[in-house]
Amino acid sequence: MSWFFEGSCFVVKDLRSVFNKIVSSGFPYNWRGKKGGVKPWNDGPKEILYVVYHQTYGSISPGEEGPKRTGSFLTRNPHFQCQNPECNHKWEGSPKYPSSKCPKCVTQGKNLGVGRGFPKMSYNVFVPFKPQLNENDKFIVYYCVDFDEYTWHSGPANSQGVAVGFQGRFHHPSLKYFRPTKGTDGQPSTPQQQVCMPLWHEWIYPLLQKSEPKLMGHWEWGKTACPGGWIQSTIQVSRGDAPVKGYEYISSEEAGVPPDPHGAASELFDTHEERQAALVLLGYDLGPYGPHKNGVDGDWGEMSRAALQAFEEEIGLPEPLDDGNWDEATELAMTRVFQDNDLGADHLKAVMKGEWPLPGRTGIVIAGTPDLTDTIEVPEDETSSEEKPEQVDDAEDPPSDSPKRRRPRKRGGTKLKAKKK
Repeated sequence: MSWFFEGSCFVVKDLRSVFNKIVSSGFPYNWRGKKGGVKPWNDGPKEILYVVYHQTYGSISPGEEGPKRTGSFLTRNPHFQCQNPECNHKWEGSPKYPSSKCPKCVTQGKNLGVGRGFPKMSYNVFVPFKPQLNENDKFIVYYCVDFDEYTWHSGPANSQGVAVGFQGRFHHPSLKYFRPTKGTDGQPSTPQQQVCMPLWHEWIYPLLQKSEPKLMGHWEWGKTACPGGWIQSTIQVSRGDAPVKGYEYISSEEAGVPPDPHGAASELFDTHEERQAALVLLGYDLGPYGPHKNGVDGDWGEMSRAALQAFEEEIGLPEPLDDGNWDEATELAMTRVFQDNDLGADHLKAVMKGEWPLPGRTGIVIAGTPDLTDTIEVPEDETSSEEKPEQVDDAEDPPSDSPKRRRPRKRGGTKLKAKKK
């Protein structure tokens, strides 16, 4: 099965077509409009400045059933009961009677929890409490509503934000009384904790990075206890802030702050443009794209992925780490190459400005491979590229489609020497 996105520990399944059919009947203000969707003016695109993490509060349903049941509840017409003891009337909020006040005595009604009457699923992304695993044992999360659509989730942030819902009811120290969802301990499940920050670092932020969105929690938009103490602390620690009281045990590593074994050099490749510039600097052809026609355009497409895989194979990353994905192993390998050869931010800026190659430098050659055995962990059942038997191409095999070098690697070029550690 093909996935919308594959990360280090999770994959994203696209359910947007499913949730286009799970919509409100129109309570309370006919939000669907004539064109369908949330509102006629909510068709997008929109500038996304916030990514807001939530807890769903509802019951626990495994896998794909979770977001479907949540979406159905959120869009179902709400039911109310009059709080006047002499009346006690019950009614359904609907387009015919779009009000939470009793139709008999006009007393404010109590929502009975049957539905919310929201226009559509609130959460653009849904992380189940008990996610299913794909064929590679990665957790499946769900892309429910297009990021360009406006959904009801965080009040003022709706028009410029997207929502990520973590299924469950989670503890927060501000709560005087707390009852966890049945069968849980009141904290995000282990899979949810493992997915929490990679979801942001590997998929959502790179996808939306042109608008530089900020990772936030619902507590910053008026819902103090949402998305719970653990997720709030994780977000705060990832920013360099103090954790919530009672959650001081959350480490920088748990919060997704990557280790920095090489100082500032490991901060060189935060954006797609910088990663593309690094590949161009090393002589890989990313095509005639971008303002300077050198392939640096911030759009991580097939040529960028193929060039990265060629670099991983050339530098000697063992299987399964040479897969064309920019992960920790790739970051460490590229950082070592840059450090060992005195390359830095100025070189990347020169590429991004279209000022590379410099006069007199016809190309860069990687000579040797950096020793990454002290930092890269390889599964025991895998062997490094040096241990594999020599491969002989069959005459009937299709030609290799590896990316071509923008500049031939000549001995006259400046060599990148990878120092043995």
